[in-house]
Amino acid sequence: MPNFVGDPSVVKTKGAPKGKKERGKRRCTKYNSAGHVKNKCPVRNDGDDFGDHMDCECSRWSSEGILCSHMFCAMKRVGLQKLSDSLLLKKWSKDAKKYLDERSAGGTTQDREREFLMRYGALPVAATWMIFLGAQDGPSFHETMNEVCRWTQTLEKNLA
Repeated sequence: MPNFVGDPSVVKTKGAPKGKKERGKRRCTKYNSAGHVKNKCPVRNDGDDFGDHMDCECSRWSSEGILCSHMFCAMKRVGLQKLSDSLLLKKWSKDAKKYLDERSAGGTTQDREREFLMRYGALPVAATWMIFLGAQDGPSFHETMNEVCRWTQTLEKNLA
């Protein structure tokens, strides 16, 4: 029997993903900023280690190879710190290496678009820990905001 993940007592912030128990199944529910239910989807785990054989009713992983927000919510619930190798497609690793290698960059228009999307997706991931630390207290928040604004102004000036 698959495990359904979600715990309503974990996250209480408005707009953040919350777990909710419905009809004996655990669902990971995502709320929009106004607090209205955006979507619900059970996440199942059939493996011994959480994340090895995850599946979700929205089927984004099985159909498109994209981890949905429900899976990330479920992984957060159980405190998973690292994605399982089964959730990383080999083509992602090859593409990442290709587009991070500056010598092979910029061939076709499609390559340039993929290169941009790779960098665009990597920046928020790299910034997540900084954002978490910056939100811990008032002084850290203000210092982080000031630095982010300064970096933004510098980048805008350099790209203009």
